[in-house]
Amino acid sequence: TSGQLLLSAGASAHTCTSTVGARTAFSAGVTAPTTASGNFYSDTYTPTLVDVTNITSTTEAALQYVRIGNVVIVSGVVDVDPAAAGTIEVGIPLPVASAFTIATDCGGTAGQQNGATDLFIYADATNDRCRLGGVMGSGSDSTTAIMFMYRIK
Repeated sequence: TSGQLLLSAGASAHTCTSTVGARTAFSAGVTAPTTASGNFYSDTYTPTLVDVTNITSTTEAALQYVRIGNVVIVSGVVDVDPAAAGTIEVGIPLPVASAFTIATDCGGTAGQQNGATDLFIYADATNDRCRLGGVMGSGSDSTTAIMFMYRIK
């Protein structure tokens, strides 16, 4: 069987025709909305990391993020150089501002190739940013993969 699906956005409409088991072809290209639209947006940003506890240095890199309505998902890789093995904390600024009120306003995880254990990401309500915290088992520079999400308040 076949059918038509009408997609509309404001004054313009796009029609696609599909047959069951066949690929669907759209009559117009897809364009990404702007950040101001608030519905769906993806981009990259390079946060200025904040060395909070037991950190010799950090190296920023471009992180990618997706905003879907009031939810933002961030992922990427940064380098963390702890001063010594033990508890660390790094502040991660947000790509889209939010007014955090409690630690659970942001949640995520992180992993390192140099044997870090128990790394996690949670909200820093005082500074409206995320915290990368936990215990690093190594006192040497390590690439850290991060992923977290939060709701815009």
